[in-house]
Parts: sequence; C-alpha cells; structure tokens
Amino acid sequence: MEVKTLMSRVRWHASKRSVPQIRSRLLFVHIPKCAGSALTEAIARHFWSGRTTWFDVHALARGSALMGRPPNEMNLALTAYFLSMRQRRHFLSGHVNLSEEICDAFASEWSFVTMLRNPTSRWLSHYFYDRFKTHSGFGQIAEDLEQFVETEKAKRLGSLMVAQLSGRRLSDGSVGDAEIRSARRVLDHFRVVGILEDLDDFAQRFHKSLGVRLEVRQKNRSPAPANQMINERMLARISQLCEPDQQVYDYALHRRSIV
Repeated sequence: MEVKTLMSRVRWHASKRSVPQIRSRLLFVHIPKCAGSALTEAIARHFWSGRTTWFDVHALARGSALMGRPPNEMNLALTAYFLSMRQRRHFLSGHVNLSEEICDAFASEWSFVTMLRNPTSRWLSHYFYDRFKTHSGFGQIAEDLEQFVETEKAKRLGSLMVAQLSGRRLSDGSVGDAEIRSARRVLDHFRVVGILEDLDDFAQRFHKSLGVRLEVRQKNRSPAPANQMINERMLARISQLCEPDQQVYDYALHRRSIV
C-alpha cells in the first residue's frame, strides 16, 4: 500500500474517532427535495462506512423492470430485507417506501427519521429539478409549467409523500382517505420527524433523541431560472394537486406540537 493511501486512511479513522457515533440502527426515509441528500451525508458521518447502506433507486428501477414487478412492491420488499439485517449498529438511507406492516415489525428495532417540507414548495422544487437539471434521478420533465400541471405525473408529485409513507401504489395519482390515514399512522412510528422550514427544531430533536449534533450542508439545489414567475392562479392549482400531501404535512405539524 502506498504511504499516501495509508496516511489518508489513518487520518480518516482518526477523524471518525473524534466524531460521536450513533449507537443504534437508523433508517432515514428520504422524501425527494426535502434536504435528504444533505441530511444523509450529515448522519452518515456518525456511522462507520461499513455500517451504511444507500438505497439505489436506479438499481431498483432496473431490477423491477427485469423482474416484471411494480417498483413500489420491489421497494417494500427490499426495505423489509434491509431492515431485517442483524447488525447492532447500521444506517440505511434512501427513497424507501414504508407500510404499516413494516413499521409494526421493525419500529422497535430501528430508529425511523425523516424530513418533510411544505408540499407546494416541495412540488415546485421537484418540478424545477426534473425540468432543468441535466442528470435528474427522477426522470426528466419536458413540459413547461402550464402544460405539466395537467399531467398525471403532476398529480403523482402532489401525493408523493402519501405514496412513500403508506407504501400504496398510486399509479395515476389518485389518493383516498385510506392512503392518507395509513401515511399518518406510519409517521406515528417515527422517532424524529423534521420540518424543512424549521431545521433548528429538527437538529434539537435529533440531538435529544439520538445524542449527536448534525452539521448539515446544502446539496442538490434545484436549478430554477431566476426569471421564473409563479402567479397566484398557478400556485392555487399546484396547492390543489398537493392536497393529499398537505394533509400528511399538517398532521406532522400537529404531531410535532404535542410530542
């Protein structure tokens, strides 16, 4: 081994020893465009590299196509698989789907953490990211905003939190009371639920619950054009699309006020 490589590893291990380690199994549910990449990086600093697993959505898409299974079913199956691992300390992060059954089985063994965001703001950030980013992991959007709000994908983006937290397949974006109730019940299993609009509160709750202070650095900002104007009519239309996620977000705000 080269001396430079050896010294680099020595410095890395020394830096890890100086960082407080999280001594539990932690699942971070990354809701797209809710600062998940930055939070994943911040949390990962408190785990040894051999105790971290990243949920790869590109591999999931390829695997589900190969197996001829819906992506949400593959997602749930893989989530259950990873949560079944017996390592005493581990960090799993990514765009995982949950369900009430998975939470009932694993919430006592893992600390569940997530970050939510005002649904209309999240929707807009997601749109601009997919519309203008050269290499988006969520599928490029070709339509301008006026056209896009009338598509099925626009509807799905407004219920993305519900779909991810309930584990239900919402192929056309249609959401009923059952899916919203399921997403709310899943949130009840979480140890820390953050709100992006109040990062300081999240940091305090995380420190109180898991014993470490996070240092968060912003990543993956949406490349929205500076001259992009959203009028009141368009905002109202987007808010209407986001009504399912808004109900889950409002529940999280209420839950935060009493926990």
